[in-house]
Amino acid sequence: MARAKPAAKKAAPARARIDWPPRGPVDITGTFITRCREEQRPGVPAVDVRDLRAPGLLLRVSPRTISWGWKAERLKRTVRLDLGPVERLTVAQARQVAGEAMDLLRSGNGWPTLLWLNRRLAELGLMRIEEVFPKNVYHHPTPAPPPRPRGWTYDQAVAAYLAAHEPEWRKAAHEDARKNLRHPVLKRFAGMPVAAVTPDDLATVLAAKNRSHHRQAEALFVRLRHFYGWLATPGPRRDSGVAKGYLDDLQRPKRP
Repeated sequence: MARAKPAAKKAAPARARIDWPPRGPVDITGTFITRCREEQRPGVPAVDVRDLRAPGLLLRVSPRTISWGWKAERLKRTVRLDLGPVERLTVAQARQVAGEAMDLLRSGNGWPTLLWLNRRLAELGLMRIEEVFPKNVYHHPTPAPPPRPRGWTYDQAVAAYLAAHEPEWRKAAHEDARKNLRHPVLKRFAGMPVAAVTPDDLATVLAAKNRSHHRQAEALFVRLRHFYGWLATPGPRRDSGVAKGYLDDLQRPKRP
């Protein structure tokens, strides 16, 4: 018995070509624009396709480009605008601009001009304002520097503390306070606002020092407590920003 021949596959229906050039207004869509590109062939004359939804809106298809245009008449005068290539304006944006141009023309309050168009494109974020008014000089202010922290830095606070106590302290006590507050382990805080040096920061420094030199860590603790206590007194606290009881939670180093 002879085998039946396999059924031949049906060919896919050919895609219907658009009527070119269109005989009347067309509901312009992204798909329609894509199909228009197939009509861009050398020697084919440019065609203006009218949009069905936005009066005056045109899609100009030439061998090289596809662009938006707008055309209307008023008082026996023809008004034209080149809205730019289809890559710049979406269909919705082109219809919006065309509708606003028609509204302005019908209102009698003016004519849609190139300047009007450029201002609208700038409002839509499609042009820079410098492109709309190229002869104007624009001064873009430089960003303001971040505000500097108010009050003394740690170094400034130490200098004020030592100066305030110099008349009443013996020279040895004054020198001891200077060495403690400017100890190498505290150099990291030199340029910081003194009120930004937290008790946790100081606890970390004291704990590290305590592991190698307990007596020195205790001396630093005592001096820092007195130093920050003075910074919180009336007068100095205005410049230091340190509140009363700032180091109440700072614990004395324990012998390891």
